[in-house]
Amino acid sequence: MGIEVKKAKTTEIKKIKELVDETVAANVQLTDMTEEMYKNNLKSGILIVAYKDKELIGVCFGSLNKEYGWASLYGLIVKPEYRKEGVGGMLIKEFEKEANEKGAKTIDSYATKLQVSLFSNLEYQKIEEYSSFRKTLE
Repeated sequence: MGIEVKKAKTTEIKKIKELVDETVAANVQLTDMTEEMYKNNLKSGILIVAYKDKELIGVCFGSLNKEYGWASLYGLIVKPEYRKEGVGGMLIKEFEKEANEKGAKTIDSYATKLQVSLFSNLEYQKIEEYSSFRKTLE
């Protein structure tokens, strides 16, 4: 069976959070990635999921600013065993379709070193290079 990519449903939020929690790098602040955040993405942003044989294998999410016509893709997670199989590209293309249907004219995203070639292959232009910093406050 192939890979199915679609807009997420409210009933999938718990599974989405579990996938993100078990897959993302240790440097991500998981306390910010709450079920409520995903519900808000579904309500006023964009939340896309990928399944293979009824198993959730990827998620892509971001915000949408209808007033100014732009979207921000800030989460792309694919289970490690499904990487390099086109799942990330499929998720991004569905994100683009949803953003376009909701009035976005541009999409901005930050990419990890592992994702740079994926975004380049999908015709995203690099506009700036950034370093990421974090300080934990007590």
